[in-house]
Amino acid sequence: MTFAAAIARANAAIFRHVADCTATVDNVLVSGAFRNGYLGALGGVVGTAEPSFEFNGVDFTRAKQGSSLRIVDGPHAGNRYTVTSVEPDGAGVITLRLQRVTAAA
Repeated sequence: MTFAAAIARANAAIFRHVADCTATVDNVLVSGAFRNGYLGALGGVVGTAEPSFEFNGVDFTRAKQGSSLRIVDGPHAGNRYTVTSVEPDGAGVITLRLQRVTAAA
């Protein structure tokens, strides 16, 4: 087995355990881990949420800046996001940085 094949196999096993939701990325169903961590700056004077979605890049590789992402299940189901950046880690895991799309008033 090649090193690349071993990494792909390990990523698949890991995401079977850490994936906490499914989402559609440009209408393709992908399983992954959604995070909405708090990001603070200036000693807590300024803060914001920094949503991201991590998944096994073998499952879907066409995500790009501007892609749409919708959470399908879990506590954030129905929330919609725009991909602001795509960050592959070089070992098969892709992190999408997200900006929440708010409903029009």
